[in-house]
Amino acid sequence: MLDEEARKINEYFFFKHADNRPFITIKIASSKDGKSHDAKGSTTWITSEDSRNDVQLLRAEHDVILTGGNTVRNDNPRMNARVNFPVNQPKKILLSSQKIWDMNFHFFKNADFEITNETDLSKIMRSSFLKESNSIMVEAGPKLVNAFLKNRLCDRLVIYKSQVEIGNDGVNWFENDNVLDKYGFKIKSNYTIGPDIKMVLENG
Repeated sequence: MLDEEARKINEYFFFKHADNRPFITIKIASSKDGKSHDAKGSTTWITSEDSRNDVQLLRAEHDVILTGGNTVRNDNPRMNARVNFPVNQPKKILLSSQKIWDMNFHFFKNADFEITNETDLSKIMRSSFLKESNSIMVEAGPKLVNAFLKNRLCDRLVIYKSQVEIGNDGVNWFENDNVLDKYGFKIKSNYTIGPDIKMVLENG
């Protein structure tokens, strides 16, 4: 029992040493009808404050946060762990072919970060920047999220689903309705956070 609890507490550590790459969590915020955002690129919050507070705890669990250039440009996110207890802030990786960035973007402030134009996601997972990292959390748009899924580089998928519907003008998170079944994801937990639903799925 104690051994099982120890492995659960240190699951990222054990995974890294068994699989030679960090444990990868993908987090998305989805509308009720499975959209990421509307086609106009609106940055209005989809999910509730309760869900956004829960995301802070999720970030605090991970060693690294990874995102793409469009997310930084369009949303100007901080992507740090804003929690009420001491925490080592996650390092950050920005995947982008853009070489020069304005360091006034929130993403870069007070952060240990790396910008890479590497397109081979498996190589990124084995990069020297991640050598000491046991876990990585991907917070990105549909294109990058689906690239991770297609490359089988997702161990846990966390979906915060709101009651808001965006409609036909919205951008789908996934290519089709059964994509998660296709990649072998199973629901591990499913519960409400405020008005939203938090669903945790794991691969296999």
